[in-house]
Amino acid sequence: MSAMIYHVFWPLSARSAYDDLTLPVVASIATLRAVNQAVSVYVLECGKGRNWGEFPEKLNFKVVPWEFELFKHDVARENHTNKFCSRVSDVVKFADSTPHDLILYADVDCFWRADPFPLEFSGDRFCVQNNFGFFYYKKQPKALAFIEAYQSNMIHCLYDEEYCAHTHEVNDWGKPQIVVEQTIPWDESCLAATRKDLPNHHCVLSSREHNLFLIPCEGVKMEHLTTMEFVWKGENLRGLAAVVFSEFYDLVSKVLSQQDLCLIYGEDFGLFKSYRVSYEELVSANVLSSSNIGVRKDPVRLEEIMGAIRSYRIKMI
Repeated sequence: MSAMIYHVFWPLSARSAYDDLTLPVVASIATLRAVNQAVSVYVLECGKGRNWGEFPEKLNFKVVPWEFELFKHDVARENHTNKFCSRVSDVVKFADSTPHDLILYADVDCFWRADPFPLEFSGDRFCVQNNFGFFYYKKQPKALAFIEAYQSNMIHCLYDEEYCAHTHEVNDWGKPQIVVEQTIPWDESCLAATRKDLPNHHCVLSSREHNLFLIPCEGVKMEHLTTMEFVWKGENLRGLAAVVFSEFYDLVSKVLSQQDLCLIYGEDFGLFKSYRVSYEELVSANVLSSSNIGVRKDPVRLEEIMGAIRSYRIKMI
């Protein structure tokens, strides 16, 4: 039995859960449901809940009210980044209460292109890239030992500034921009430290399973669009990917009606439909990537995508 778990905490806004395109969890689940109907899907909704409409029934997922596990430590409440740092502990805590043996986690801006199954690894070891946007594991000794060590290291970071700085030093993947001080814990730095401690207890996912940097590669199952900025009317609306890119739109249209999509995208839905273009063609043509390995150091912005679409169409004509 397998479960896909999402984790969301909302900014201050009057929006409903389904039309908040800054955290497009419904759009992400729609792409997943288009390629897989069997996996159980849960959304851990931290803090104040929102209106989900009929989408949990339409897309067969459950919303679970949740409190940040890391906030049991009062010191964790002092910094906003600890909400991100809590997600692994939150997922694991919830998963322990379910009968599911294989646990997968995905960020809300992960958009599926193909069924995640079969997975590249068994999950007997903790499976993750350098980014916690997607990971999976089975409730097996090595995976659970890695998780326990990671959680212990994270708590150590909360109470020991010197150790926290040490985790940033061993994070050779690069320190996230959100971390402005060495004394602020960050989950990916803590991940790097845990990998150093337990090198045989984890597997590194390929870009085929977790494509974080828009790298063109055959058989990609999921695109993590955290490196894109869809700035529209002053906000970064990553949920627009499901209507701007034809691959995702074709998928969400299989499981959601036009009326559903109008609820999600509002009055601008028709406008964005007119901009639709193939994500695959833009990536393959190196339009969305700025280096020969497809990794950008700066986000891809909506106006750049729109300009690329216009240029691409002109070239095609």
